Amino acid sequence: MLPAAMTDRGAVSVSPLSKWTAPRPIAFPPPGPEPGIDLPSPIVELADGRWFLPCVVWKGADDPAPLHIKGYGLFSSDRGQTWGDRTTFPSAADTEKMYSHGRYIRMKDNRLCALQWAQAIGGQTNFDLHIEFGDPTASQWTSPRPTGLAGQSSWINDLGGGMMIAIYTRRSARRPGIYAALSDDEGKTWDTDNQLRLWDATGREFF
Repeated sequence: MLPAAMTDRGAVSVSPLSKWTAPRPIAFPPPGPEPGIDLPSPIVELADGRWFLPCVVWKGADDPAPLHIKGYGLFSSDRGQTWGDRTTFPSAADTEKMYSHGRYIRMKDNRLCALQWAQAIGGQTNFDLHIEFGDPTASQWTSPRPTGLAGQSSWINDLGGGMMIAIYTRRSARRPGIYAALSDDEGKTWDTDNQLRLWDATGREFF
């Protein structure tokens, strides 16, 4: 069975690959989903069988304050029927940077990991991608740290033995596109000298 989460106040569909159930609203715990809620990542099944749903809050349309995206996670012990036990990511307390577009994965040792698009609060300045790790229960998280990868939207995967791969977009570079880079020390450093451009976005307005 595969869980999937979608935005528009949240919906979840669960099924084998060959057949999908109709989406049903996610039962956010009281007081319900905040204005500007976004679900950037697939649901992650934890080693103990619970489901983990990463969430980020942008801001309501009528909020005059500068954009300050903040993230948290919800847990389900009944395969998405109900959600609770909210945990707030340490990045939400950052007073200088905000983080978004994180796709969370379960690593081979059952820890969790995500790359994040990092920006100055307000969104006017982009930083390189930041990486964060969670323990197998998804309740303890590291603060995001820079990777040296100048990207925005991204996916990360654990290849085992300390090897990780990052697939990410470079939207404002002289050679824009989708890139792949490897790390052999679990994301501490990345081999940007030998990274591959998987798709050339030169001359394309949106991607």
